[in-house]
Amino acid sequence: MPRLRNTLPQVLLGLLAVSQSQADGNVPQDHHPRACVGYSESNAIWGWKWMSQVWLESVCDANSAVYELDNPSLIRPHWFNCCPLPAPDILENEHLWAEESCPENYVVTGLGPARLPNYLRKFRCTKINSRRYELLPSHPGVGWGYGTSKILLPEGEKLRKSEIPDAIASSFGRKSLGEWDQNGCTSTAFGALLTGVDGDSCAATRFQALTFKGVDSDPPHGYPVLMFPPCKRIADVFDPRTGCIQNGLTPNHSNHSQTDYGETQKNSHR
Repeated sequence: MPRLRNTLPQVLLGLLAVSQSQADGNVPQDHHPRACVGYSESNAIWGWKWMSQVWLESVCDANSAVYELDNPSLIRPHWFNCCPLPAPDILENEHLWAEESCPENYVVTGLGPARLPNYLRKFRCTKINSRRYELLPSHPGVGWGYGTSKILLPEGEKLRKSEIPDAIASSFGRKSLGEWDQNGCTSTAFGALLTGVDGDSCAATRFQALTFKGVDSDPPHGYPVLMFPPCKRIADVFDPRTGCIQNGLTPNHSNHSQTDYGETQKNSHR
């Protein structure tokens, strides 16, 4: 069976390449891409277990959004970790609540309190700064890891955890300080932002990549925003301010990579 990467539409392959690398280093001076390890600075909490308090509103830190979420279900809640965005002007202080999908120019930044009878939680959606940035058209997510997002039903090819860029891999499926889930949903354009879920599979998740509009001295119109540093390896998955210790344009596939560490640790804390 061919690898997932070889069967995706070419437009997504292009997004994947530029979101991982941006090899020419065309990053504005006010942008500072950061690694994401699944830590909420405002709540001082690791992982998405804090979202299990379903009767409470759960929102991302300021200037943060969502790259990946746990397996969706028709009976929500959804779980996810929020990741810091590379610049403080990407999001506006303008929010609304949506049942399934955020409206145009909005991205998911949290969950509302659960409502009976099926614990439905609305998404909190936050408006992007559409004067400087724009979102590309929505595309469906794919699964990563092991298992399925639909009970007893296989869901096709998935990304390996080791295929996810190291700068964000430790946030994927992270439940707490030392506990990881084994699967979830993300975009093959790594760093694309979650904008909605309209079903109970990874294919029903919706992501949109962020690009520049080409204003002033920014990169040209349509140029992708570098969402995280192009690390081959990050220094410490237990440090919220961690950075790269090995630069590169693709994930590190060695047996000692931090992404592999996340894979081996997930079961020891279940």
